[in-house]
Amino acid sequence: MLLGSAGYIVWSYGKHRNRISALAYTDPLTQEGNFASVKEVYATMTNGPKYLVAMDIARFSIVSIDRGRIGSNNIIIEIWQLIKAALGKRDMGCHAEHDEFIMCIDCASREALEEKLNNLDLSIQALAKRIGVPSLRAYFGVVELSPKDDLEARLLEAYQAKHDVKKTKLSNIGYFSTANTEALKEKEKLLAAVPEALEN
Repeated sequence: MLLGSAGYIVWSYGKHRNRISALAYTDPLTQEGNFASVKEVYATMTNGPKYLVAMDIARFSIVSIDRGRIGSNNIIIEIWQLIKAALGKRDMGCHAEHDEFIMCIDCASREALEEKLNNLDLSIQALAKRIGVPSLRAYFGVVELSPKDDLEARLLEAYQAKHDVKKTKLSNIGYFSTANTEALKEKEKLLAAVPEALEN
């Protein structure tokens, strides 16, 4: 009896551990791999995708207000289906949170990458028109990857590139640049110094 109980405990613990492990690598909305799973696959690749892309949807908060949580979640899932359809065999992607997505894309050049991203943006705009929601526009922040890069650190740079391009609105695709980041920091320092300079 004691052995039987011990066996059940071991089996139950193993099942519970597997479930926790599955949850750690699964996005709760799409029920597919999350960024943790993308990172794990990337770490095993000797020659992985060339670009890391952070994407979000401009003005999606309007859709959330209009359609509510369930309705907006359904639209996010539809956008994820469009992203999956756009990804190639060596590409990876996942839903991050809210209206944000992450992609690792293997393209030979920036021109090829931009064509893929612009086509994805057009398909998202077509989706908005089909389901009758305000115009949706995808914005992308891009970082060029080197083999064995730390995706977590590079993702912060992709987010920075996306943030910068959304501010300028000159394009919907922005590339991370150390020079741009330094210029932004310098501008912030100058703005912070303005009140004291006026007082003096």
